[in-house]
Amino acid sequence: MVKRSRLGDLCRLDRDPRYKRTSKASTNIQEQAALSLAQYNICKHIYGGGIALAVIIRWWGHACFEILYSGVSITIDPHDGASIGLKKPGARSDYVLMSHEHFDHNAYRVVLKEGGKYLSMAVGENILGPFKVRGIQTFHDKERGRRRGRNVAYVIETPDGFRIFHAGDLGHVLEKDHLRETGEIHLALLPVGGTFTIDHEEALQVFSSLNAKVMVPMHYWVKGVNLPLNTIDKLVERAKKEYKIYWVDGSEIEVSGKPGSVSITSKHSCRDEASGKILERCGIEVGDRAIVILSIG
Repeated sequence: MVKRSRLGDLCRLDRDPRYKRTSKASTNIQEQAALSLAQYNICKHIYGGGIALAVIIRWWGHACFEILYSGVSITIDPHDGASIGLKKPGARSDYVLMSHEHFDHNAYRVVLKEGGKYLSMAVGENILGPFKVRGIQTFHDKERGRRRGRNVAYVIETPDGFRIFHAGDLGHVLEKDHLRETGEIHLALLPVGGTFTIDHEEALQVFSSLNAKVMVPMHYWVKGVNLPLNTIDKLVERAKKEYKIYWVDGSEIEVSGKPGSVSITSKHSCRDEASGKILERCGIEVGDRAIVILSIG
């Protein structure tokens, strides 16, 4: 029998030796999901209903994000790298979600593990390992899809209730029906580059309407990108008087939710836009709202 103190250690994802073992030793997706849920249930039994395992979020550029929960990986909107001028994503995921079938969002073969599962434009609810996923019908433009077609935004929920919204190539602000479907959101991944999606002004409207604690911008111009998108500067200039803004010196953060706040840590440092202060390992507690800007190599 594993001692209680040992079980307590397992509830700390950043020190959990099973995290790496899961991804290497267990090639069976159902086995990985069962281990994730088992670990969560052990932690919940020890610490009560308030326990929340950290969620790792990695940005692979453009709209491509990888979300990891206790060793299980899900990637959203993968690109192939070369087609848009970036490096190929390094994710190896058990599950892949695609918001629509444009070339810069549907390269699932680049990141999907052998035996993994992918879903494209999947409206409604799906259970993918430990993740509960809800796809919400939206559009890629302001003309109900007549110019660029449909887009499916996703809400990804972990077993302990942390909820992430990925907008895909959202082309309009959200309506009341959309907001009823999204429910409570802790962290929102929103496009800000305009041209093909909402711009920075509209992204801030969506952020406000979701009432999310944290916004992570995506789908904007960075060095190398060959698409005509706006840079992040417009968002920062517009938002810096209203929101706390943090620049992460890397592409990865760990997030977890508590009643009324979201905690963010990272193996990278963060810089506070307002004060210029460098925060080692980030160590951010977001009680109101904040914008967190990741960087890619």
